[in-house]
Amino acid sequence: VMMAETFKDELICSICIDLFTNPVMLACGHNFCNPCISDYWKNQKKNVSCPECRSVFARKSFRKNRVLANLVEKTQEIEVLQMQEKNKLCCKKHEEKFKLFCETDQKLICLICRDCWEHKNHSFLPVTEVVETYKAKINTSLYLLKEQRDSLSKAQFNQNEKIDGIKRHSISLMEHIRSEFAELHLFLTETENKLISELKQKEEQVLRPMEKSLMEIENKMSSIQQEIVRLQLRLEKPNDIEFLK
Repeated sequence: VMMAETFKDELICSICIDLFTNPVMLACGHNFCNPCISDYWKNQKKNVSCPECRSVFARKSFRKNRVLANLVEKTQEIEVLQMQEKNKLCCKKHEEKFKLFCETDQKLICLICRDCWEHKNHSFLPVTEVVETYKAKINTSLYLLKEQRDSLSKAQFNQNEKIDGIKRHSISLMEHIRSEFAELHLFLTETENKLISELKQKEEQVLRPMEKSLMEIENKMSSIQQEIVRLQLRLEKPNDIEFLK
């Protein structure tokens, strides 16, 4: 805390005596809040000076100190956290540290709360005694929970072993089924090819004489058709003499 307070002193603007707001650095190296130095220079017409070292500058000029701004932001965050931690340890109503534990209401109270009407005839214990009592209860609960956890861990291990065993058996069975069906598929494919081949042979044996007979029929039809054409041409002769010849 002391280091934090010492560090905080370096982040105080010498004009407003508060944490820097939008800190800027002058040419001389001193830092101020942007609003503070701007207001300080408001009535200085020509030359302006540094409020600390009195260095004189020909014109109003400064640059933003980002490092200092980040430090101020971090410091403010730390202060907020410190205040929150402090509030956790103190009674919000009386701003006193918690010293007692009200067993009746099951909550922390300060010495002023103890004498309030709302805690009349309640039972109180010093915080240190209550801590020891509840730590003992928590340790007992922890012991029981660890036993339950170990028991469940063993059950979990056994269950995982059973699950893994079933999965391994299932994988083995699936591989066996795939192998059997692969052999069956190969057998069926070979049988299919054999039957198709035999069918084609039989088809060829049956069709060959039929196709030969068909060809003879077609040849005869062609011959007859030629004769029909020849006779029709003869009938069409216009001259009787030509027809009889």
